[in-house]
Amino acid sequence: MIWQEAIDKWSDLISDKEGFYLSHQLKNGKKTAILACEVEQKQMKNKKEKLSKKDIMFQIYRPNTGLQFRHESLAEIEKKYKKVTNEEAEIHWTQQYDASVNTCSHAYWNGNCRNVNLGHDCE
Repeated sequence: MIWQEAIDKWSDLISDKEGFYLSHQLKNGKKTAILACEVEQKQMKNKKEKLSKKDIMFQIYRPNTGLQFRHESLAEIEKKYKKVTNEEAEIHWTQQYDASVNTCSHAYWNGNCRNVNLGHDCE
């Protein structure tokens, strides 16, 4: 997902927990950027009842692969990522996207790819 598509998606967000996140941990000297969009929750039987962080689910977009099939809870996201402004996320997002055109994710995140090292193509 190119940066402009991510910004367009970001401009539609309404929850303060939605937005760009960067990983706490570095992988091969790089941070992972994601865009988290809250999934609409079913109405609670008792409106006074508040959802826990493990019950609030998000769709995740990654710059190199786009929308992820599996939803993640706010608790999972906050364990691995820190919420950042779109300005902070842009450089990381753009680097991941640009690298995905010619480099498999194994090589990008690990510095090399076993398949490529063996002379095979990698998806």
